[in-house]
Amino acid sequence: MNVDAVVCGAGVGGLAAACALGRLGLRVLLVEKQPRPRPVAKGEVFQPGALRVLGDWGVSGALERAGALRLDRLVARDRDGTARMTLDYRRLPVDGNWLLAHDYPAILRAFTEALPPSVELRCGVLADELLRRPDGRVTGVRLTGDGTPRTVSAALVVAADGISSRLRRAAGIDLPRQEYPHRLVAMELTGAPEVDADFSAYVTARGLRLRYPLPGAGSGCTRKSGPGSCAGRGRVSQPAGPPRWSGTPRRSARWRTRSTRPCHGVRPCRSAGRWRPG
Repeated sequence: MNVDAVVCGAGVGGLAAACALGRLGLRVLLVEKQPRPRPVAKGEVFQPGALRVLGDWGVSGALERAGALRLDRLVARDRDGTARMTLDYRRLPVDGNWLLAHDYPAILRAFTEALPPSVELRCGVLADELLRRPDGRVTGVRLTGDGTPRTVSAALVVAADGISSRLRRAAGIDLPRQEYPHRLVAMELTGAPEVDADFSAYVTARGLRLRYPLPGAGSGCTRKSGPGSCAGRGRVSQPAGPPRWSGTPRRSARWRTRSTRPCHGVRPCRSAGRWRPG
């Protein structure tokens, strides 16, 4: 099989690369090793500069039709909520002077819907080896997925397969990597108190906490903490209906016992699955 470009990895980076290349009229093969998108419990917020590009591609329009929220401001706050710095996007002298927030699976769907006709997406397919000329130049990839290896020749191979990229290592591309001694907990709270239509960053002694509204009366919360203040990485949520945890019991217990300080006005209680205003 011969194409102009192969993009390996259908996350946001790979989908964006495929959109851009396809809009140039190139024939693109986009492969993703997962058979279907994984349900990742996190939201994303796009800045106005990115939205201008995504508007041309049709991605931002698809997101808004899917209920994405426009946010007017980015606010840096003290732990008690006092605003210390505010970026008011409404004052920008351009069209599209807002942030746009939605959850990650909806963003992947919007990018997928915007792929040009010249882009072919194949899921459940792994790019496991690079093809090379005798002089070492990469000329394509070998794919596996249905038990039958096949090769694809392409003038351009894009490795969008994540931070531990198999293809980057195979190509001998060595990138400097800076390790940060931080822990991350991402939550989506449903039925939480209504919050302002802004992206707020709370600066506390135990780390940075981000809060922004999401569609469906939800609120996204990301906590970035210093070493020793959080036992690890996990995602928990409280869906509508009877209180319960959607994460594993170990993860919910970890959050209860280690994270008892207020998070954007919502305080986690000691009993699993219950939340009360701070």
